[in-house]
Amino acid sequence: MSFWPTVTFPSTFDCSHLHPFDLEFHTSPKDGQIQERYRVRVFFSCHCFTTLQKPGDDPRLEVTHAKSKHDPRSFNETRWELSKQLPSIVRDFMNRKAFHTGKGNYVIVEILGRDGVPCEYGVYFELNRNSREKRLHLDIQSAYLHDDESRNRSGQRRPIQFKFLIHSVQTGKKVKVSY
Repeated sequence: MSFWPTVTFPSTFDCSHLHPFDLEFHTSPKDGQIQERYRVRVFFSCHCFTTLQKPGDDPRLEVTHAKSKHDPRSFNETRWELSKQLPSIVRDFMNRKAFHTGKGNYVIVEILGRDGVPCEYGVYFELNRNSREKRLHLDIQSAYLHDDESRNRSGQRRPIQFKFLIHSVQTGKKVKVSY
């Protein structure tokens, strides 16, 4: 899934930072182990810069996409602004812990400082093996600031190192989810 370079409403917003890109993750060899290499194609959903469309939303902010009939979305400038940090956050996933959401995907929480106040930015993703392309697909499904409800949901699960998750997906091992 890829996006156009700009979104135009009353203003123009550059979305080129959310175009798919290729990435290689490497593990550090320990105690004579071989270094692992993971080839990954990263994709971003429009949920990274939109919110669920609500009655009364400005129709000029509607973002149409392949699933728009069942998932109407409105452009959200705050999400768009925060999404500019997503490529660098994703590049640092190997140093992060993920949490299973209980819905088949994972979230990595980044602490951002907005106006001098730390806040939680949840990056929701699926990681799948694409054997035809001989690489993994990392689909960033959504990213947004956590409120109290979403913070409580992610805090109920035990963390999993992204290194372990990517290795398990690459080798076809099932990841046991702990609560």
